[in-house]
Amino acid sequence: MPPTRAEVYKLLKKHLSQEKYAKIKRVKKLLGSGSIKYVVLVEYKDGNKDAVSIRRPFLDEKIEDVLDIVERWSQELKKDSELKAQYDFDYYLNALREQLALEVQFPKEREKSIEMAKLYEKIPSHADWKFVPVFPTQEISDSDQVLNFMAVEEAVPFSKLSKEDKKSAGELIVQTELSLMLEHGQFDADRHLGNYLFDPKTKSVYPIDMGQVYMLTPNNEHKPGDPYFIAKIIYGIMNPDFRQGAKDLADVFLKISDLSEQDQEAIKDKLLRAIEEVLQKNLSLESKPLYVLGELNRLRVHIPLRFSMGIIKGLMIVLNEEYAKAIDPSFIYGKIAPFVGRQLERQSQYEERKREDGAALPGQSPICENLLIR
Repeated sequence: MPPTRAEVYKLLKKHLSQEKYAKIKRVKKLLGSGSIKYVVLVEYKDGNKDAVSIRRPFLDEKIEDVLDIVERWSQELKKDSELKAQYDFDYYLNALREQLALEVQFPKEREKSIEMAKLYEKIPSHADWKFVPVFPTQEISDSDQVLNFMAVEEAVPFSKLSKEDKKSAGELIVQTELSLMLEHGQFDADRHLGNYLFDPKTKSVYPIDMGQVYMLTPNNEHKPGDPYFIAKIIYGIMNPDFRQGAKDLADVFLKISDLSEQDQEAIKDKLLRAIEEVLQKNLSLESKPLYVLGELNRLRVHIPLRFSMGIIKGLMIVLNEEYAKAIDPSFIYGKIAPFVGRQLERQSQYEERKREDGAALPGQSPICENLLIR
């Protein structure tokens, strides 16, 4: 439920110093309301404006209440021996707990927002639409409950755009998020529509809320990095040859899992058959990763959180949101293919050089060349 203005003023007064609260002339309007935070447009007495994120009151307690309900529900489900044998409830409950803990930390979000804004600043325009980075400001933030950004007063939600603008803005978002993940090594697992604002007059997209940004692990001289594995996952899901796709997916998930080599060998054939069954089904592109994750959980093949609750979940959001549905599916396939192809080709060339030279030199990995990992 959206907050009232009185509630917003009360929260600002509670979390800001008297000096900084005194700078505020008024809360002009509500820009957005999510499960974690509110975003409001604040006007200062000097005439400047900021978009201000405020954590919902009693958020930590509410999260614990919800997690407690989920845990009790999972305990009930475990009483069903068949369900208990099929699904590892504790693993995903802990993953959910870890992800929520990551998102509610505003100081870390400030750092992520600055890094992501620098990247969005470099993104080229598409069909006259462009990204406008939203940098955090220091006007009033002095609390871990409040985070303020450059104002985006004229922005509107996606639903207010014309059909033509929805298509152009949607294409810009999809190709950008894929580029950030596969070329720049940073990915936000929560790029739903509420985390973008749009200005049809200036053809601008404003990305906000960086609470679930993941820094991907780069390639090095010893092993492939996250972009290579992500490319293999996308390639496997999209491959019209479902058997080869399943083989690629099984190979990747076992490599990034926490299983020993002996356990990987023992489960390999069973996992391959399970993924083949998923890929044979008449499922949408964005649904396939969810079903594959279900099979991984059922077979106790645990993969890192940044993949399960991060990258794969984020891919499903990017491919299933209204901005993706507003564009031709062939555009999505056309944009994914070059990104994936480049990662696979770089890794292939890198491995070939390793075979020829006997060993790779530090920093020689072709995948590292375009990653902005620190």
